[in-house]
Amino acid sequence: MLILLYGPNTYSLNKKLNHIKNQYHQKYIGISEQSFTSENEESLISLNQFCQNNSLFESNKLGIIKNLEDWPEKSIKKILEVNIENKNTTLIITSSKKPKALLSFLLKKPVTQEEFKTLNEKDIISLLKEECQRKKISLTKEALNLLIEKYQTDLNSITQELAKLSLLNKSAINDSDIRLINHEQNFDFFFLFKKLTGSITIGEKLTALHTLKYQNEDEAKIFNMLAGSWNIKKTEAANLDKDIKSGRLEYNEAILKLIIK
Repeated sequence: MLILLYGPNTYSLNKKLNHIKNQYHQKYIGISEQSFTSENEESLISLNQFCQNNSLFESNKLGIIKNLEDWPEKSIKKILEVNIENKNTTLIITSSKKPKALLSFLLKKPVTQEEFKTLNEKDIISLLKEECQRKKISLTKEALNLLIEKYQTDLNSITQELAKLSLLNKSAINDSDIRLINHEQNFDFFFLFKKLTGSITIGEKLTALHTLKYQNEDEAKIFNMLAGSWNIKKTEAANLDKDIKSGRLEYNEAILKLIIK
């Protein structure tokens, strides 16, 4: 089965992607999931092996093919066409652009597809207010206008900015707060890392992790430091390390397992 999510609105696209993934994990307990990006020829080999290999212990599999536009068209077409009717393997394909002619079959049944068009200002304001409610902060009218003026329709950058603003521990955010955090360098790594291991809420941990990712901190470094923390079980960290090296888990997934109890 193939599901295509495409369009320039990556914020809504990623929300839909996560929603579908959660649905699958609820429906099929223990479903095997793996993500694929086009880095080299080995990426195609890994994807093909994932689709072809069947196990008595894994009746259903979920594959995420990221950034379709980066894959060689002829090669990826062969893999996708073979799996259109595959009931045991679901491939979710993401793309910032509408598929080109060679891959236009993805826009027809039986492929499930959804387009995510560029957001207008009204949509952005609405989604921005939803994000503020989730993060339990409020923006003054001036702060709201400043974010929209700065980032336009880039909602991913706006939500990253909100993640930083939430670390200020202020319920009401004004435009001067936004200017302040943009004049500072980066949030101190160890300040944020301490939030991952400290006895704080899950929301604060996720916000700290999101900010570390925004600052392009190395996920392997974060995982290894977490694994060595006093309040992390060594056996759990060792098992997660094995899963990472075997390809069953990505670093960000392993980090979440360590910080969310």
